[in-house]
Amino acid sequence: MNDPQGFFLDSQEYITFFMLLMIPLLALIQRPLFIFTRHYYVKHLVLTLHNHAFLIFAFFLSLLVGLVEDLDLPYLSAAFGYIGGALVIWMFVYLYLSLKFYFQRGYFLTGVIFFTTSLIYSIVLGMGIAVFVLLLFILGVFQDLCGYVLCQTR
Repeated sequence: MNDPQGFFLDSQEYITFFMLLMIPLLALIQRPLFIFTRHYYVKHLVLTLHNHAFLIFAFFLSLLVGLVEDLDLPYLSAAFGYIGGALVIWMFVYLYLSLKFYFQRGYFLTGVIFFTTSLIYSIVLGMGIAVFVLLLFILGVFQDLCGYVLCQTR
């Protein structure tokens, strides 16, 4: 690939599709783990959509906090460093509490389910990202080859 930055910028349009694909997948992962709660798949889907929206917002806030932290202002940078750490911790606490209060289970059972769901989702997300990057790489190489072939035929 001649332009890695252009490749990355072109691939950003597919990230939204990838995240939208992962939301129902996480709901499918949660459904068997909460089998005895008698909640329908749609409830899992709504909670997953809500949690993904929270994570995207929290990620955006962490990017802003990181920008302020990099300004090299003595007290402000240090304070925003702690705020960034607290924000990361709050992401995990919020996701755990959303499961706890939404499905009304005990703290221990919710913790086990949260850990299991997070582990399975991380594995599926990693595999999905690998396939996503591979497809984008193949697409980019294919476009480069087609562009090269078209240039040679002229």
